[in-house]
Amino acid sequence: SLSRIEADRYNQPTQVVDLIDLIAQMEQQLCATGLLGAEQLIVTSPPRPIKILGDQAQIEQLLRNLLTNAVRYGHPLAKIKLDLALTEGAMVKITLEDQGEGIAPEHILRLTERFYRVDPSRSRNNGGTGLGLAIVKNIIERHQGSLDISSTQGIGTVIKVELPAILDSPPALA
Repeated sequence: SLSRIEADRYNQPTQVVDLIDLIAQMEQQLCATGLLGAEQLIVTSPPRPIKILGDQAQIEQLLRNLLTNAVRYGHPLAKIKLDLALTEGAMVKITLEDQGEGIAPEHILRLTERFYRVDPSRSRNNGGTGLGLAIVKNIIERHQGSLDISSTQGIGTVIKVELPAILDSPPALA
C-alpha cells in the first residue's frame, strides 16, 4: 500500500470525493465489522457536501487508518468525534478526537515514521504493522494537504488533516 502511494506521489488525484458521503459509508462498514460501536462516532459537518479532488481509495484508507487507531487506542466504546469544516483558505479541515490514554510528547514527531510504535507490546496485542500513520502522511502529501497531531496523556489525541477543497464558487477576494 505504502509503495503504491509513494509511486503515485507526483500524479495529481482527479476524482471528486464527497467526504460527508464517504465518512457515512466508512461508519457503516466499521459498525458492520464490529470495530466501531453503534453511535460511537459523532460526526459534525456543514449541511452541504464537502468535496475534494482526490483518490477515493486513498482517502478511504486515510479515514480507515485514523478511525481504526482511534478505536484501538481509545477507551473501549468511548465517543470518537469527527468534525468536517471548510477553512477560509479553501481547505477542508478534518478533525478527529479520541478519548484514550494519549501519547507522550517525545513520541509525537515520530508517529508517521515507518514501523514506529509508541508501545510495541501493546501494538502486537492490538495488531497492526506500524505503517498506518506513515500511510496517512503519504496520502496527505500526495493530496497537497497537511497533518497535525496533538495529544494529552490521560485525555486523548487530536488529529487534524487539511486538504484542498473543491468550492462551488470561487472564494471572495479580500
